[in-house]
Amino acid sequence: MVPAPLPKRFNPQALADRHQVLAGELSTDSMARLREAVVSIGSTVSIDLQLARVRSGCQIDGEIACTLGLCCVRCLGEVRIRVSPSVRLVVGPRLESPIEAPEGYDLYEYEGSSLELAQLIEDELLLALPLVPRHVDISLCDPGMVAWLGLKERASGPARNPFAILKRP
Repeated sequence: MVPAPLPKRFNPQALADRHQVLAGELSTDSMARLREAVVSIGSTVSIDLQLARVRSGCQIDGEIACTLGLCCVRCLGEVRIRVSPSVRLVVGPRLESPIEAPEGYDLYEYEGSSLELAQLIEDELLLALPLVPRHVDISLCDPGMVAWLGLKERASGPARNPFAILKRP
């Protein structure tokens, strides 16, 4: 059985009433903010979201995942990082009275009667970007940049005590 294609827009409450699952591959073509924040991005994001109705709106639980190319802060080269945040949201239309989210869930409000799936996924990926992207091991960094910065010696040698000069003989 071929899975149903993912909708571009959806009414979370209607899908939650049916305990709908949104699973599959979502194109990154419309994720302009994410494309600006990264060096490179794959063509799709893998999503698996379960929707359920709760008192204050619609609850979305699940996982999203993709591999992004970010700029390593050590060597300024590209570092490929797998970003796979867990999604725990309570979504609802923006109203005058605020929606309450249970503990452990974030609130996500939208305008109108439907929600754009790509925007929701893009927002979650932007929030999951690492603050300081870098290669896991300095040996994976650009060797020319590492040599220029003199990082190899500091990374492999014992840590030097900056207060050692103050010790009395």
